Amino acid sequence: MLEPPTDNEQLLPRLAALVRSLFTVIHDVLFQKTILKRRIEELERDFFLYGSLIDAAKKSTSHLDGQSQAHINEVERILVCGIPTSRDNHVSPDYAKEFNWQRYLRDHYNIDTMKVLEIGARDVTQSGRQFEGICPTENYTGFDVESGENVDVVGDAHRLSEFFEAEQFDVVYSAAVLEHIAMPWILAEEISKVLKVGGTVITATHFAFAEHELPWHFFQFNKGGLRSLFCPALGFEEIQCEHYLPMVGRFADGCDSSLRGQTIGHLYCSTHNMCKKTHNAGDLNADRGFNWRGALEGVYAGTRYPRN
Repeated sequence: MLEPPTDNEQLLPRLAALVRSLFTVIHDVLFQKTILKRRIEELERDFFLYGSLIDAAKKSTSHLDGQSQAHINEVERILVCGIPTSRDNHVSPDYAKEFNWQRYLRDHYNIDTMKVLEIGARDVTQSGRQFEGICPTENYTGFDVESGENVDVVGDAHRLSEFFEAEQFDVVYSAAVLEHIAMPWILAEEISKVLKVGGTVITATHFAFAEHELPWHFFQFNKGGLRSLFCPALGFEEIQCEHYLPMVGRFADGCDSSLRGQTIGHLYCSTHNMCKKTHNAGDLNADRGFNWRGALEGVYAGTRYPRN
């Protein structure tokens, strides 16, 4: 006949169950504490990222009605676009600190006799006349596809040499024009024709900017693009070529999830170029004259496409 279990024999299983239960509770508490700590760290990171944006939004909208559309728009702009900081310089670092073409002209030309042609002379952006105070009015010619203030000659820039004599100008200048030229390589040839040997061509055009003045917006240019247009085979020697006005971009919400939100660096609003005409391109080969296929070798200049 079996004897009934003693109190000690009954107590041991109960203690073991209690210990297991206690360990389970301790494990759950520690696990929950780890999760809570991780979440706090995530919130701290989020605050570090967004706290300054929220502060900036508050300051920028303090004068606006909190329920107004203007307030909503400004807050959204700041949260979407961010706040410009010195960190931006690491995203798009390769840009010009200085591009002083006015000083270059004053240092290298007799301002009283320097003859200037500005392509795109109409003051579309209300930025003022670029050569005011740099050369006499009688030595300045404003050229544009449309008539208007500051325009002396109206015509298509692809046909400059039909309006002006060969080697007539000391300086040919254009700003925010080249992107609107359907065939900019033709314009480069035309500029070479009307520019004196020893003369200077100065161009400023867009590298990264919104489409505008459609349907006459055709190209965007980086430094390589401008160098290929005003190349040695066409008779030009580079003085300075720079990216200007650095920008910071990102892929938008509508992009593939692998790209969405990623930062895009090395963006610049504009590219500036200044070249000296050293010779007439036709002198390179008097029988055939200049051609772009023949200019390719000089544009590549011993470089090669980067290996992946």
